[in-house]
Amino acid sequence: MLNKDIDPIRQQHSSTFSTKSENPNVLEVYTIVVQHQNADSDYWTEEHGSGDLIQVFRNRFSAEDWKDLQTDLPNWSNDQLQLFTIAILNGYHAFTNEGVYYGEPETVKEVTRTVPERFDLLLTLLQIDQERNPTSRPLATAIAENLHFINDHFHILLDHHIHYFEKIREVAALLRVEESDREEALDLKEKILLVHLKKTIDLLSKNLHSPLAPELLSKADAQNRQTAFWSFDDPTHTNERGTLLRHYGNLAREQDTQQTNEANRKGAVFGYEQLIQGLEETPRTHICVSVLIPMKHSM
Repeated sequence: MLNKDIDPIRQQHSSTFSTKSENPNVLEVYTIVVQHQNADSDYWTEEHGSGDLIQVFRNRFSAEDWKDLQTDLPNWSNDQLQLFTIAILNGYHAFTNEGVYYGEPETVKEVTRTVPERFDLLLTLLQIDQERNPTSRPLATAIAENLHFINDHFHILLDHHIHYFEKIREVAALLRVEESDREEALDLKEKILLVHLKKTIDLLSKNLHSPLAPELLSKADAQNRQTAFWSFDDPTHTNERGTLLRHYGNLAREQDTQQTNEANRKGAVFGYEQLIQGLEETPRTHICVSVLIPMKHSM
């Protein structure tokens, strides 16, 4: 967007025009928001706003544009940030069926091309939210009410880069997802748990013969003991809770205290595998798990 195009919009919305960016692509994104800030709600609720923003992202944005947008967001008003936050978390449902993308892989790849960058904006938005509204946290509420974006793109983000697992955990912690029993929050907690367990299995499997194995197993035990629980709505399992390693990973040691250390470690790996199989195959009516607070020392 050229300066000659932006000046009339700046004058028309002088009381709310707060961007300080001179990047033409960032200005185009901002004008979409400011021009429709007081528009009929259908523009936003029916994802027209999302579609317009994503089209600019896909067709014009470079890595530098994303950085400039992130830098400019603190200049936007609360209402503008609220509309923008909800918009970037939507706009893709026409390409999915119950959250699963359909179409050829290349088509899905193109449609989801801006998902990682949009996700990266969430941490900036949450930081602004905490600084401006530490009590009400409207942006955190908006993100929490649109967790389908993270759930539907969970594996797309991890496929893009494994570091997104820690980013997702950080966002979940900032949203206090561990305190929620909403369906979308439970789905996200289960996804995080599965990845965490698979990483633990991989680590233990690769280090069964290492002198560090006892330490790794102990760390895995402590980590899961404080972060993961499993419960059922089934009346036959009422109040049946247990930490993952106590119930599964330590099974070998409970059955036979004379087993060798290697057998114990293999038992822990087997326990994790059994739990993952159960999580993936058992229909869940209600799973309460919490592995959301990033650990200070990663395994």
